[in-house]
Amino acid sequence: MFKHRLWTHLVLCASLSFVSLAGALAIPEPAEAAGTTYYVDASMPDDSGNGTSTATAWKSLTKVNSVTFQPGDTILFKAGGIWTGQLHPGGSGSAAGGAISIDMYGTGNKPMIDGNGMTGQGVIFFSNQEYWEINNLDITNDALTEGDRRGIEIIADSAGTFTHFYIRNNTIHDIEGSVGGSLANKKTAAIYFEGQSEMTQFNDIVIENNVIHDVKNQGIVTNNSAIDFSADEYYPGESGWNNVKYSNLAVRSNTLYNISKNAMIIRLADGGVVEYNVAHDTATGTTGNTMFTRSSRNTVLQYNEGYLNKSPGVDGNMYDPDLRSPGTVWQYSYSHDNNHGLIWFCTDPEDSGLIVRYNISQNDKGNLVYINYAFTGASIYNNTFYIGSGLSPTIIRENPVNTHTYSFDNNIIYNNSSTASYVFASSGTTRSLDSNTFYGQHPTSEPSLTVDTHKLTSNPLLVGPGTGGIGRDGVDGYKLLAGSPAIGSGKVISGNGGKDYWGNTVSATAAPNRGAYGGAGVTYTGFTRQTEDLLLSGSSGERHISFADAACSEGRCTKFSSDGVGDNVIYRVNIPQPGTYNVKVGVKKLNDRGKFQLSGAGSPIGSEQDLYSATSSVVELNIGNVTYNQAGDKGLKFTVTGKNAASSDYILSFDYVKLTLQ
Repeated sequence: MFKHRLWTHLVLCASLSFVSLAGALAIPEPAEAAGTTYYVDASMPDDSGNGTSTATAWKSLTKVNSVTFQPGDTILFKAGGIWTGQLHPGGSGSAAGGAISIDMYGTGNKPMIDGNGMTGQGVIFFSNQEYWEINNLDITNDALTEGDRRGIEIIADSAGTFTHFYIRNNTIHDIEGSVGGSLANKKTAAIYFEGQSEMTQFNDIVIENNVIHDVKNQGIVTNNSAIDFSADEYYPGESGWNNVKYSNLAVRSNTLYNISKNAMIIRLADGGVVEYNVAHDTATGTTGNTMFTRSSRNTVLQYNEGYLNKSPGVDGNMYDPDLRSPGTVWQYSYSHDNNHGLIWFCTDPEDSGLIVRYNISQNDKGNLVYINYAFTGASIYNNTFYIGSGLSPTIIRENPVNTHTYSFDNNIIYNNSSTASYVFASSGTTRSLDSNTFYGQHPTSEPSLTVDTHKLTSNPLLVGPGTGGIGRDGVDGYKLLAGSPAIGSGKVISGNGGKDYWGNTVSATAAPNRGAYGGAGVTYTGFTRQTEDLLLSGSSGERHISFADAACSEGRCTKFSSDGVGDNVIYRVNIPQPGTYNVKVGVKKLNDRGKFQLSGAGSPIGSEQDLYSATSSVVELNIGNVTYNQAGDKGLKFTVTGKNAASSDYILSFDYVKLTLQ
């Protein structure tokens, strides 16, 4: 299914429906005084109290919705309480008097607002209001069938700028919206902002530290339903766009997962940042890039992690500078195990100044860098791409139908796949490649020295390629070892951002490193890898699973259910430097565990190990030494050799493997 690229006006009756609804509601009563704190407790018998103390707390959402709150007011819901229906309080805060805050009091679970399947508006809803802060709520709206549902919805249909909405530390989940690629589908979301006139702006929007999961269709969305996104006046910086833009937008430190389509659609942003977010298991129901901008300029997306985008077709990348995204910057992020790759350019012919730098892509599939829709200028530099042997991605793909101008410099392509490829257009694209490293397998379509005159094919000596796990801070394997030919051999790039993925300073004048690491070469001592993060290169037996266990080093272990003697499981590890390594293995012992013999480099390592124990324990075993004469991907093979007479089964269970260079 292809992404809709043109946007149309919503019919006028959509705006009128909000007006009619507002008219049908009772006129809210004013709050007592500015700066008042109100308490809401679901266990109270009724709403007869004045709400200004825990002893006189209100009971219902109906009461809260009947009040026009004043600047500086606070509405506190009691921890552990559950309210059914919609929260739509009246009033606005102000710059002088302060925002109106919604929060929790007491200890226990976050107070839950359950929409109970309501449709047409958000469970928490604001219309033509401003200066509100929504904190520490549990918001849900489940139903048996899909429908027009949202978690938090903020709309405005009046001319002017609506300022200061902070949405922080909430859990928003099980929003049963509608899955698909239509405009109506894309309005069903966990957090949704929408301008509904050609003169409506939003300013000072902070969406921070929220956990969003199991949502149809979108995670976080900004929009304007009254404009024609394709009209010239709505290109970023033009007069119409300036009247509908989102200024001072910050979307940071949110976790999103089990999202049917996109984790984020950032439309109409003037600058702003999208940073430190984690999004995984996205596009679970239809195609969709994990995070994308649309009609936004100079927006910076950085320090994000995106993995397990499960798009069944196109649009399955972590990042997408979509139509009309000039000057957007995509940096310092970690993309891994997605159905497509790091970035997919679905841009506009006028778009220029796009920057993609200091990112890491590990074991992404599909198109790692897709030069798709037309654009005027993009710079892609100092990224590191790792491709495992079992994958078949297109590392760079150019759409031959559209025109592009871009540069691709100082990148490291660490390719272990014999079936990976490049697809370059024969015409229509102006490209410049310089100082890239292409290591490992070399498809015939790989750029030649004629194309990249400073091309290197020597081993870049990454510390541990392919060893990144889950988390942005778990990718030290993509640093460079001392003596790496990638150190100081790159092209000087103007305006290079000044630092690398890890925060090391990158000089503006001296030749930089290639890849995402810009620091000095590191001394290699070995590595520790969690077995749940390692790929299997083979196994026999009933099944191999990862399971949660607080006793394991990172909260998880793996279990290999064996049928008996001879069954084996092989974990793949990358050995970046030849030598002799001491091997230690974290294991979980129990009364149903078997015995195993570890082997590597074609020989047994140490002696047989018995995992039987009458009681559960996680311990480290010092297995022995193994010598690798060459760097590269290696297998650690655990073979079942028997079981203790007291054991009830042949199960093997592992926590981690630790290899230390001797």
